[in-house]
Amino acid sequence: GTRGGDLVHGNDLHLGICSAGVGVNINPNRFMMLTKANQLMGLNLCTDSGAAENLRFYDCHYQGGNQAFVYDPVTRQIKQSDGKCVTGDAKLMKVTMAVCSEGNKAQLWSFEYTYF
Repeated sequence: GTRGGDLVHGNDLHLGICSAGVGVNINPNRFMMLTKANQLMGLNLCTDSGAAENLRFYDCHYQGGNQAFVYDPVTRQIKQSDGKCVTGDAKLMKVTMAVCSEGNKAQLWSFEYTYF
């Protein structure tokens, strides 16, 4: 999930508590989804890996590239074509991109609802 207030064009994606309750997320700033078009989105902005190692929110351009993500339900990793995975950096409290490594707990993600 994201930290409240992250969903602003150009802001970094931070780690945060997804939901205080079970099943329903009452804070829409902490809701992330992976679309059928392989975009990792928060409300109306897409995450983009083009800015150094940090994921940032930008307008969706629908051209893939830095905004294309694929979820592997077996490894639970969210991957890009360059061999990097979405990684939670607990020290920085940010979401970054790092070389995919099976078994890396910082690269394990799950989705409460799946439609793929």
